[in-house]
Amino acid sequence: MPDWETLVELLADVGKEGHLARRMVAERTRRGWSQAELARQVQAQGFRGLGQPAISAIEKPNGRRAITVDEALALSRVFEIPLPELLLPDDVLFDVRLARDIRRGVLEREEIDRQMSNYLQLLRSIVAVTRTNEPQQWEKRFEQEVARADADRHALAEDWGPNREEAEARAQFYRDLLEEHRREQGEQ
Repeated sequence: MPDWETLVELLADVGKEGHLARRMVAERTRRGWSQAELARQVQAQGFRGLGQPAISAIEKPNGRRAITVDEALALSRVFEIPLPELLLPDDVLFDVRLARDIRRGVLEREEIDRQMSNYLQLLRSIVAVTRTNEPQQWEKRFEQEVARADADRHALAEDWGPNREEAEARAQFYRDLLEEHRREQGEQ
């Protein structure tokens, strides 16, 4: 769904009632609904003024009947599409969605880069820990890393964002390494 500011700008430029009528036909058809079924769906939403004859008149390409605000809102609810989006032509919506998806892709890529950076940091830490051949040193170092990750996690206790999740994942990662190390030491 496009953001509100984008929709407002687009509505001012290209929004028209005719687009809503065409979109109504497209959405109804996409769902496999007849005009009568759309009327039932609208009535199920609590709006009684949009029956099958009115839908037929609105959808008629020539001599189209006007759509009231209440009818437009009812259609928006039934189709679960924001009203401003219903008033825009499909090609504009495609461009808006494409721009949104590109923006989302950039943000996802940045998140992947951040995650990779954290992963590499963990690997560097593991390499530093395992450079020593003394198992007691490994255990001590893993315990230090668990303590550091737990401290980060506690410092971010109020933050439910990616930083806290990162700290929790890092703490669990080191706990798992420590447990695995202790298990291996017990087997020897």
